[in-house]
Amino acid sequence: MVIRTGKWDILRCLAESPVSGVDVSYIVIQDSAGVPWTLDKAFNFVNDSDVVMGFPDILIEPSTFYRDVVAELRAKKSDVALGIMPTDSPGKADVVEIANDGKVVHIWPKPDGLSTARAWIAAAWRPSFTEYLHEYLAVSAIGSTIERELYLGDILAAALTELDVYAVECDEGHFIDIGTPEDFARAVVDT
Repeated sequence: MVIRTGKWDILRCLAESPVSGVDVSYIVIQDSAGVPWTLDKAFNFVNDSDVVMGFPDILIEPSTFYRDVVAELRAKKSDVALGIMPTDSPGKADVVEIANDGKVVHIWPKPDGLSTARAWIAAAWRPSFTEYLHEYLAVSAIGSTIERELYLGDILAAALTELDVYAVECDEGHFIDIGTPEDFARAVVDT
């Protein structure tokens, strides 16, 4: 787990409610330019392992969602498996287009102008994507042409030409991003 200095509440929460049979290691960083760089901080620890990634401020149902994403990664022997759910806020998520065989064919990071879509909200990947991410960021540090924050979705979209990325669709699932005050308020009302 990679966390920023000052996020001690996360460590305290996990220490107070440990998951049986799961060992967790932490990398504490001072600052990061964004999610891709935060993930890359763990490169030396995970470069030869499969990785499962989620966002700590996104609540997901069903509880088996991550297990299903990992199962898809293993079943398809793909480089990346993305957990996909419908969203009514596509401007806050990375929207995906999926072929009939489940392969992801396009990713649009946080697009404007859509009222509904399908977005990826969790991922599992093999060392091939960890290496791709690491190399992408090394080149990006030299000179990026993106005029906004670089999202992980940008890197996943670029990887579509070189790596196999498949979707795990969960149309009956539900997620809520509690990282904004209005969505946090919605989550409190829903519980």
